[in-house]
Amino acid sequence: MADQTDCPQELEYIWHWYWHIPKPVTFTELSHWSQLTHRNLRAWEADLLASLQRVWI
Repeated sequence: MADQTDCPQELEYIWHWYWHIPKPVTFTELSHWSQLTHRNLRAWEADLLASLQRVWI
């Protein structure tokens, strides 16, 4: 897990989630993960998580 980020403090939870979501990040995986963890994943958060994979890999 990466410890150093230039992530705004308000979005650190997204960065934390990213490292706990099964890879590859798909909308199906995000849906299952959010149900299993009882997270109310908003559409913009799902889009951001999917985007993180595209730019991080």
